[in-house]
Amino acid sequence: MIALLALSLAAQADPPVLDDAVSAAEAVSLGQVPWTAADSPGGHCTAAEQVILSCGIDGKPGKVLSLCASKEVSATTGWMAYRFGEQGAVELEVPAQPAPPPATFTYATESQGPRVSHSTWTFVNEGHTFTIHDSFVHGEQDNGLTITLPDGREVSLACTQPAINHFGALYALYP
Repeated sequence: MIALLALSLAAQADPPVLDDAVSAAEAVSLGQVPWTAADSPGGHCTAAEQVILSCGIDGKPGKVLSLCASKEVSATTGWMAYRFGEQGAVELEVPAQPAPPPATFTYATESQGPRVSHSTWTFVNEGHTFTIHDSFVHGEQDNGLTITLPDGREVSLACTQPAINHFGALYALYP
């Protein structure tokens, strides 16, 4: 199913990349993207969870990416989950069973002073590497997902803006 989802996304119009001529924020302001975070504040996250990231996918109307965590989460308790699909119809959820974040997700961050930072959460599912990123460069926020297929090809999906972003809520889990 993962391969079909990734290949289906790749087979559609060229997948958006993070440096498209029309930024995700411009697309929202021009009315080209029907879903915004304001339409569904929690995306695929439930009321019992905290939203780490939730956004519509640029160029994929109706698709929602959500990174959700239990209200109480630590390196050994609680859970974090990636969910993707139409609002109200999750197509992919990882992990399938709740687990503390370090059991499924790898975290990395890079900072170049107070005006540039880049953070990623990465997981592998059925041979596909999923990298969810959060970048802040000179006041501009950028979020998205890159799926690396087993053959090395990549599919990049940009979040529409504004995205709900609380990446910082889990930074303490990965010293």
